Amino acid sequence: MSLYSRLIRLVMAPASMCPVPVRIWLLNKCPDIAIDSSALIREKVIISVSGVTIKKNAFINRNCFLYSTSPLSSIVIMENAYIGPNSSLICQSHKIGGSNLRAGEDMFGDIVIGEGSWLGANVTVLPSQNCKGLRRWGLVLWSQNRLSLMAYMLEFRQEELRT
Repeated sequence: MSLYSRLIRLVMAPASMCPVPVRIWLLNKCPDIAIDSSALIREKVIISVSGVTIKKNAFINRNCFLYSTSPLSSIVIMENAYIGPNSSLICQSHKIGGSNLRAGEDMFGDIVIGEGSWLGANVTVLPSQNCKGLRRWGLVLWSQNRLSLMAYMLEFRQEELRT
């Protein structure tokens, strides 16, 4: 990622004083970001991932974090998807290791938030099989803590497999 791209993503675009149309215009200057002009991205949204596509009428609220360390990972937010404040979309996770070190080998993947989905405040989305359901149906997610979100997503995945 170039210095110019980092400056836009981490300093200029997240600034509270930056108007929304200017923020979207600046982010679209980065070669690996495509944001529809009707999308709304609030202040303090940090985009630190190569390959972000935000479609028509999508909304990302304040203090959200889109992240990956892999240049091959991407995040796609489909039309009319809403992401609540303080949410994180992180394109990496890890396998569960042994008892001496729980964080095993790194895993990377894409995240697709489906059309019409609504993710409430403080939601964390990681790449996994569970995110496939978000592509097919609009989904409402909310979470007071990450454990309840993961339990909800596992239940959703099991329901998806039954149908």
